[in-house]
Amino acid sequence: MHDDIFARKQIESFNLAMEVAICINDNYSSNLTLEQLASQFSVSRNHLSILFKEKYGISVKQYILRVKFGKAKEFLKQGHSVKET
Repeated sequence: MHDDIFARKQIESFNLAMEVAICINDNYSSNLTLEQLASQFSVSRNHLSILFKEKYGISVKQYILRVKFGKAKEFLKQGHSVKET
């Protein structure tokens, strides 16, 4: 029974991290912060940081930057100017 509870908690934690990642991908052009995301998902900054790092191996801030750089790279490949990007 204890293992079932632990497994459920772990799945819930990974689902939360995934929801945060989806939120970041959908709102990459906003100035997202760990504080805003933690508040939006009703968890502490520390808890979110730990969950996210366990799931993705990088911090929330690093993930945000990777998404933004990835989107910028896509725009540049599509022929958009640096200013537009």
